[in-house]
Amino acid sequence: SRNTMSAFIRNLEEDELVERHLDPHDRRRFNICLTDKGRALVEQHTRTHLETVDHCFSTLDSAEQQTLFRLLQKLGEHLHKVNHSD
Repeated sequence: SRNTMSAFIRNLEEDELVERHLDPHDRRRFNICLTDKGRALVEQHTRTHLETVDHCFSTLDSAEQQTLFRLLQKLGEHLHKVNHSD
């Protein structure tokens, strides 16, 4: 909900991870920007996530990785069709 999102953003502001600025084109809206501290946290989590993914994939040989990729691609295509069917 709108209140939940506002509280979430307020918490991020209090932690100095984001800044809220009035939109110069529509003063009813705000633009949310990462601070340097927020950007550093995202970069740290991204590195950790990529290391974890690399570690998981290192248990698979090349053929297994290719098979997994094909299966995930097939599942993704199916989900796309399911989500975009009328």
